[in-house]
Amino acid sequence: MKHFKVILLTLVFTTIVFSNDEIKRVDQMVADIVKLRQNYEQQLTNERSKNEKYKKKISSLENQIKELKNLSKNKEISIKKRAKELHIAPKCEENNSFPKLKMRVQYFPASSFRLVNDAEIYADKDSDEIVERWEKGTSFTSNIKSDKRIKITGYFVNRVWQKATRDMWVDSSNVKQRD
Repeated sequence: MKHFKVILLTLVFTTIVFSNDEIKRVDQMVADIVKLRQNYEQQLTNERSKNEKYKKKISSLENQIKELKNLSKNKEISIKKRAKELHIAPKCEENNSFPKLKMRVQYFPASSFRLVNDAEIYADKDSDEIVERWEKGTSFTSNIKSDKRIKITGYFVNRVWQKATRDMWVDSSNVKQRD
């Protein structure tokens, strides 16, 4: 019986010791959670104040944009009114005695082209003077065209682009634009 009491006493003692350690550990976890929650709430408050500042800034910028749009509309209207006041164009006759002028050349974004036939290269857009003959498949670049011809602004030699050193034009019918 004496052994039983000693064993029982030992069991009770170890249980009390372990439960105190467990209680301390749980208390520490609760304290850590409280700190984390406080940090989170502080960060949330900081972010909300930043968001409010950004909202105010955005609102201010939107108001400035509206003011600038209104100013530009007002200036545009006043410019149109002033132009009408200063410039009254006479009515033109319906029958114009001058012939309509055709645009001599047209500019477009630079692009590359390829000859679909053997072609003559001319000295000018309206000239019949042939300066060279190029083979089918020759590639070149341009950004200028007339009614019938395209100006060669550069061409490829062994896949290397070279700027044209003189005026050269090719008939549009011999050309295909590359993709």
